[in-house]
Amino acid sequence: MNMLEANTRSSTRLSSIIRPVTNFLPIGMIALIAGMSMIVFGARSSGVLPSLVTFVVALQRLNGSFGSVAENFTALNRNSASIERLNEILEPGDKQYRRKGGIAFGKITRDIEFSDVSLAYLPGDKPAVRDVTLKIRRGDTVALVGASGAAKSSIADLLVGLYDPSQGKILVDGVDLMDIDLQSWQQRLGVVSQDTFLFDASIAYNIAFGTPGATDSQIEAAAAKAQAAGFISALPKGYETLIGESGYRLSGGQRQRISLARAILREPELLILDEATSALDSQSERLVQEAIEQFERQHTVLVIAHRLSTIVNADLICVMEAGKIVERGSHIDS
Repeated sequence: MNMLEANTRSSTRLSSIIRPVTNFLPIGMIALIAGMSMIVFGARSSGVLPSLVTFVVALQRLNGSFGSVAENFTALNRNSASIERLNEILEPGDKQYRRKGGIAFGKITRDIEFSDVSLAYLPGDKPAVRDVTLKIRRGDTVALVGASGAAKSSIADLLVGLYDPSQGKILVDGVDLMDIDLQSWQQRLGVVSQDTFLFDASIAYNIAFGTPGATDSQIEAAAAKAQAAGFISALPKGYETLIGESGYRLSGGQRQRISLARAILREPELLILDEATSALDSQSERLVQEAIEQFERQHTVLVIAHRLSTIVNADLICVMEAGKIVERGSHIDS
C-alpha cells in the first residue's frame, strides 16, 4: 500500500467518525442539559426552559461552525498526500528541462560527429552510452546494430535532443548541438520508429501531421515516395479515409508506410529509422525497404536495426555492445 492510499483510507475513517459525532452533539447536549436541570432545579425547572431553548439554538449555530472547521481539516488531511506527490513531481532537482535559444539550424553541409560522447540518464548511474566516437557524413547511411540493451536507441535519443550528453560533444558541421536552437533542429529531423503514432483521423491528416501548410499534392508525393500511394488510392475515400485510433483499420505495413510518408514530407536533413521494419512481414518489409532506399540516395540516414536486409546497403555499419561501438565497417568489407 503506498502513502497516497494509506492517507486516503485514514482521512475516510476520520471523516466517518467526525460527521456522526458533530451531528449528534446538539441532541446529546439538549438531553444532558434537560437531565441536569431536572436534577438540580426539580419542580422549578420550567422557569429554566426559555433560557435552555436560547442556549440550545446558540449551540446549534455554533455546532455548524465547528462542523465546517472539522470538514476543512478532514479535506486538508485527505489532500495532503496528493499535495506531497505533486511537490515531488514539480521538484526540479532531478529533472532535465527543454532548452531554448541558440543558433538557428538550416541544413547539414558536412557531417554530424560524436566526439567521445557518454550518457548517464541520472547522476551517479552507470553510463548507457560510453565514449562513442562516430562521424555521419552528409548523404551517407549509417547503421547501428547490436543486441537489445546495447544503447542503439540512446544514440538516436541524443541526436533528437531528448537527452544532453553527460560527457563529450555532438557536433553538427563543427557546431556543438548544445549551441543549436533545439526547435529548429528537431524540425529538420524525420523519425520512424517501430511503434507508429497515428490518430483517429484521415490518412491525409496523419501524413501532414507535424508539417503545417502541407498541400494535397505534397502529401500525395510523400505517400508515393513511401510506397503508400497504391493502397491509399484503393481505399473507398482515398486520402480522406478515417483509419481509427492508432490506425487499427490498417495493416502493420500500411501504418509504417504512412509514418514514413510523414517523415518524408518534412524533407528532413536527417532521417532516423529506429527498428522501423522489425515487426513487419517479408512483403511489407520489402515495400518499406524500397521506399527507404529511394530516400537514402539524397539524404542522411541513421538506421537502427537487427535484420541484415535493412542495413546491407549502408555506407557504414557500427556494431554496439554495452553502450560502446566495438566494430565498424561496411557489408562490402565483410
